[in-house]
Amino acid sequence: MSEPDLNNTILATEIDSTEALEQISTLVAKIPQAYLPKLLQMIRLFREIVVVEQESSAYAKLIAFSQLPQEERVKRNQAAIALLNSWVEEGDEQEQTETWEILDQALNESGVSI
Repeated sequence: MSEPDLNNTILATEIDSTEALEQISTLVAKIPQAYLPKLLQMIRLFREIVVVEQESSAYAKLIAFSQLPQEERVKRNQAAIALLNSWVEEGDEQEQTETWEILDQALNESGVSI
């Protein structure tokens, strides 16, 4: 990327995803085709890193929860149970059925089971 391109690029934190995608498309269009396989490798590596970071973060939260005093874990679990019970009591049957169908479809498509 030339110096003017660097100076005219807005920081990613200052733009929305649509603008970012447009900038990415513009920059990719300027890359010689011979280098596109390398770019593809970089994008795949980036995705792997992001997924690992997300999984790592979820695991860290799980570990942090498991290290809380038992009284605090019980308190949080009871709050979660109370929230779930309130959803059962407040929700109408049709809405619950529609929600279940969406969840069931998503679970079947992703291969995740509960």
